[in-house]
Amino acid sequence: MDGGFSAEPTLKTRFQIAVDRLFAVEGGLVDNPADPGGVTKYGISLRFLVAEGRLPANRALCDVDANGLIDGRDVRALTRPQAAALYRRCFWEAEGIGQLPPPLDAMMLDQCVNMGSGTAIRLLQSAVGAKTDGQLGPKTEAAVERSIATVGMDGVIAAYKRVARDHYAAIIAAHPRLACFAEGWDARVDRLGAV
Repeated sequence: MDGGFSAEPTLKTRFQIAVDRLFAVEGGLVDNPADPGGVTKYGISLRFLVAEGRLPANRALCDVDANGLIDGRDVRALTRPQAAALYRRCFWEAEGIGQLPPPLDAMMLDQCVNMGSGTAIRLLQSAVGAKTDGQLGPKTEAAVERSIATVGMDGVIAAYKRVARDHYAAIIAAHPRLACFAEGWDARVDRLGAV
């Protein structure tokens, strides 16, 4: 997407806005035994750190305590700036979230952190009528632009919220033990797209 969003100072500002919104939702350390991601801090779970740490380019970011292992101690040692660096590298840049117009960029960063980038992008693709392959490429970007032109940004956000709620409901139906997260997920969806 062109839309004038490629200038670096603008990207930095937009990224910081998105991260500030995310930190308002993703608090400190959480070690809920029901969470399949394991111990989590600032939305960065142990499962995520281990997976990203397998990539050589991300190894140093994920081995927070620099002891050669990626484990719960790394999650506990994570600082807000380190979490923001992971958000930037693993979602904003690697997935192309920063190419989306605001407030979709902040909304998608939130959802990538909460449900994984592939799922979050597939839901966006479903909301805008694009092929649901989990990749944010030119065809999805064009579908987003068409949808914004057709139903407006509010319509795109509303469509995303619908598919996100359906997704969370399906998770709970398949895994009833995760119902303890339903209220938080619902509140999170309510906040999506807020300016």
